[in-house]
Amino acid sequence: MGPLDPTNPSTKRILSLDVRREGEDEALVRSTEYWYLRWWSRRLGDYVYAYRETSRPVYVVKRFEDEWRVLQTLRRAPHALAQNRRGEGSVR
Repeated sequence: MGPLDPTNPSTKRILSLDVRREGEDEALVRSTEYWYLRWWSRRLGDYVYAYRETSRPVYVVKRFEDEWRVLQTLRRAPHALAQNRRGEGSVR
């Protein structure tokens, strides 16, 4: 597989962060993230699937020396059922 395609329309945006310390070296981080992913079909030569979702995961993070790392991601269920997500099954 070659280098990443600079025209790839997939993206993620972090809309908000809420950090709650659980100690000096550990924290919970609540995030609101918008994901827009598109899958390319080599066979069809076109985008065949679009995923648009706002997620609200909670990350358990821990400090290792001078760096914070994610230990665990706690994900909530999506708000919309798969068939109700905008653009599900087609790219428009």
